[in-house]
Amino acid sequence: MSSANQLLLEAKNVTKYFGTITALENVNLKIHAGECLGVVGDNGAGKTTLMKVLSGLYKPSAGSLHFEGKEKVLESPRDSQNLGLEMVYQDLALAGNLPIGENIFLGREPTTNLGLLKFLDYKKIKELTEAHLGKLKINVKSADQKVEELSGGQRQAVAIARSTAFNAKVVIMDEPTAALAIKEVGKVLDLINSLKKNWRRRNCDQS
Repeated sequence: MSSANQLLLEAKNVTKYFGTITALENVNLKIHAGECLGVVGDNGAGKTTLMKVLSGLYKPSAGSLHFEGKEKVLESPRDSQNLGLEMVYQDLALAGNLPIGENIFLGREPTTNLGLLKFLDYKKIKELTEAHLGKLKINVKSADQKVEELSGGQRQAVAIARSTAFNAKVVIMDEPTAALAIKEVGKVLDLINSLKKNWRRRNCDQS
């Protein structure tokens, strides 16, 4: 359990080259438990590149990443997920033809065993999805509703729900409100604030 103000994630002198192009140069960043931190910069400043380095999608050309005080080398997003780092990409990376529940558990689906074979447990996926959406106060018709039927704000909420369904310690969002209408922006910001409040309720109120 992370305590308030604990340093969770730190980037030290992170540099990223793409051929002869310098996308990041000696970037330093600290993220503490319970903190909601915004990274601000012009288009092309390297914000998305930094997020992808932090999430393990890109490897830094120089510098280092530290999680809970220990240096980590992230070979892939799976490595970051195993540490408790989840990423919500700007394009959301959702499968529009799949239901909400299958998107949330994509690649980490609960299964049931029948002899030597494993099958996806669709009933459990639906139950877990409905419980998680309810906890986050995300309103949709059904966990079986296809993502392609949702509004932009609802899709963003589903992407955030997916990132928080597995006890994430750090949730990284790349421009989460960029393509949304004003009303939907407000809902996403409310959801982000609720994540912070839920964290403080779980961690600070018990200490």
